[in-house]
Amino acid sequence: MFNAWGNELLWYPSAHKNSLLKVIDKEDIAAFAPKVINALYLLGDDEFGEVWRWHELAADALMPENKNSEVVLPTKDKVRIGFVSSDFRNHSVAYFLKPLFENIDRKECEVFCYYVNENVDETTYFFEKHADKFWFAGTMSNDALASTIVNDKVDVLIDLNGHTGKHRLEVFGARCAPVQVSWLGYPSTTAVKNIDYQIVDCDTDPKDTKEIYSEELIRLNRLFLAFQPVENVPIELKENKNQITFGCFNALNKINEELLTLWASLLNEVEDSNLIFKSKGLESLMIRARVIKLFSDRGVDKSRIIFLDRDKKQVNHLKQYNKIDISLDTFPYGGTTTTCESLYMGVPVATIVGDSHRSRVSYSILKSMGLERFSSRKEEFVKTIKELCRNKEDLYLIKKGLRDNFLSSPISDGKGFAEAWFNKVYELHVKKQNEAKQA
Repeated sequence: MFNAWGNELLWYPSAHKNSLLKVIDKEDIAAFAPKVINALYLLGDDEFGEVWRWHELAADALMPENKNSEVVLPTKDKVRIGFVSSDFRNHSVAYFLKPLFENIDRKECEVFCYYVNENVDETTYFFEKHADKFWFAGTMSNDALASTIVNDKVDVLIDLNGHTGKHRLEVFGARCAPVQVSWLGYPSTTAVKNIDYQIVDCDTDPKDTKEIYSEELIRLNRLFLAFQPVENVPIELKENKNQITFGCFNALNKINEELLTLWASLLNEVEDSNLIFKSKGLESLMIRARVIKLFSDRGVDKSRIIFLDRDKKQVNHLKQYNKIDISLDTFPYGGTTTTCESLYMGVPVATIVGDSHRSRVSYSILKSMGLERFSSRKEEFVKTIKELCRNKEDLYLIKKGLRDNFLSSPISDGKGFAEAWFNKVYELHVKKQNEAKQA
């Protein structure tokens, strides 16, 4: 069941969650810790306490001494910023990291990279070129990596993984830098006490958020990320006065039965519409049959559900967006890379706005582009998207100008983003140094 996408996520929608809960209840947390990311897929948007419980248990299992500690290093002419990641490679995290590395003020800072993976490609060499020091640390033990970071006298250490594969949260738990920050790679708390801050924005995490973090939230007064497209792929804009084609290219494990029920209602309300799926796992005929059955049981003919095979080349993947009119974002764990890809390819994204970071990233991106009309609460989703589909001429005009809108908006402003990001990080560094002087 754990190895089959269909069994794990669609055939038995509650089995995976129940299995993990049994592990937690038996306090076999060490076995559970690597799977804590599943909390973001399996728990509801408003299950704040349960999401926190899963993460706190996982962090405590990774670091039995999971408590705050201090390291204070002498002030240097430049602030040294270290990045720990397994994704300095052809990976979605790199699409958002490149604008920062290309635009960060190198007169004020030095960049240290600790690559905790062994897969090397041209993207790896890009980051190596843009770093003052680049460590290939995939085979380093946690102790060796921690010693290396301390010896480098890093002032601010950035975690880019969270609870994803090949993370080194144990190194952060050992406190290797005076200031430790989580950003970009994980849309929830790490629950690691020695990670001091998490960088977000005012729309992903409003001040009245009920989410529970061990980190102090640092809100940028702009979008908390910037995106750099991998390929310059032409848009094939076609004015379709009749049919509306929806699409979802998000990961299959972000799709759940409740969401498919909502999308079935949308298809029933929007006349002459269909829905394209494209994701890892959908090559399985069993899973395709299950998805079709879920729609058929809700009154949607199977001919309206279309599956596309995965593309090995990124340029071919992006071209597939030319086949759809509106992308449907997943909920409660929404998209980030897929949202940016879709908008870049001239396809607006319809998203449900929730109350957690994972359900508000697409909304934050859309808002930065003036496209809030494509976001709504769950209970208004079908009505909102139906209204947008009703005026096909207006939808065509939105799509026609969408790439220019995208490229001129904050999501593509790497320079502005890097300045805002670095100013915040530098403030945290100065704050720590002042605290050390007062102590």
